[in-house]
Amino acid sequence: MDNYLKILFSSLVLSTTQGMLFAFLPIYAYEISGKFASAGYIFSLPSIILVIMTFGWGSISDRLGKRKSVIIATNIIASLMYFLFAQATIVWLIVLRCIQTFFYSSYILVPAIITEYFPSSKGRALGKYNVATGLGWTIGAIISGHAAHVGFGFFFAVTGCLSVLFCISFFFVKDLPREKDTRKFKEFLIFGESKRILLLCLYAFVLMTGGSMLSSLFNVYLSNLGVSKEFIGYVTSLTSLTFLLVADAVGKACDNWGRKPLLLITPLLYMGMWLGIGLLENLYVKILLWVLPFYALFITASTSAVSDLTSNKERGRGIGILNSSIGFGNFAGGIVGGNLADFFGPKNTFLTASLFAVMGFFISLKMEETKEMTIEA
Repeated sequence: MDNYLKILFSSLVLSTTQGMLFAFLPIYAYEISGKFASAGYIFSLPSIILVIMTFGWGSISDRLGKRKSVIIATNIIASLMYFLFAQATIVWLIVLRCIQTFFYSSYILVPAIITEYFPSSKGRALGKYNVATGLGWTIGAIISGHAAHVGFGFFFAVTGCLSVLFCISFFFVKDLPREKDTRKFKEFLIFGESKRILLLCLYAFVLMTGGSMLSSLFNVYLSNLGVSKEFIGYVTSLTSLTFLLVADAVGKACDNWGRKPLLLITPLLYMGMWLGIGLLENLYVKILLWVLPFYALFITASTSAVSDLTSNKERGRGIGILNSSIGFGNFAGGIVGGNLADFFGPKNTFLTASLFAVMGFFISLKMEETKEMTIEA
């Protein structure tokens, strides 16, 4: 099997686990605690670990000149922790999820490997990667409702087994040789086009803060309206299916049109989505808005842009710090969203999220196109 196909298959398997968790981990946290805030915490507190460790694993892999071995070793540990979730209280569930995220977060090295394989067509390569992850999320979301209906012990066991399968399949991926970055620590922290990377990270943080205010609560909101677990799983599968359908086209658009047009339009699209979910009363229209695949534009364009702004030996840190910013946004949005929903209700929380889309749009106006840049290794 072609090495790139091995990466895509492994990513599909790993994304299946995330599709399952995205649909039901907040619901499980809400069921065992009775609070929206717990659904926010199970989403947000692990995200603060992502803030640190996505950059941390990127830096470690740049130092070692290795990515594959870091991914496998850390995800073996993360896989085993799923088998403890069903026995945990809400406090221990959050603690275990945070520890697991510490190890799982090395997954951000996968797109770093892909951009090294395809330096001149990053957008297309990442587009196909997003197709694989979207398919995995779709599969995970479809089976999640049925697995949760059997029981959450069974649900977490299935998730753990799939995570182990990812580690096994990724073992057969060939890691490219790369130069170690052995500069002194202070020099090591300065990489790429730093000012432009920081602006991109600010954009990602703001936009994902708004996004996680919804994503940490929407399935809980549906559950409280009496929507069945199976139907919630199908709704989540639609979010990943629409992502899957557009991912390859978005990758091509990113290479053909550049990164900035996609980064510019994404917050405007999110603003319309979040306002609609908050203002409209029809549940099916809310769901229709929820499944629109605007995240594909954001993640493809932002990952391509940060790859443009870093050399091969800096790529792990570049993608790592971008994902740290995304994680910080998820942390902030989950905390704010969960507590706002407890005090003011989910609908008002959804409306508040649109303010972050407005801020993201104004930040995007300050960005410059990165597509034509080439940072030498």
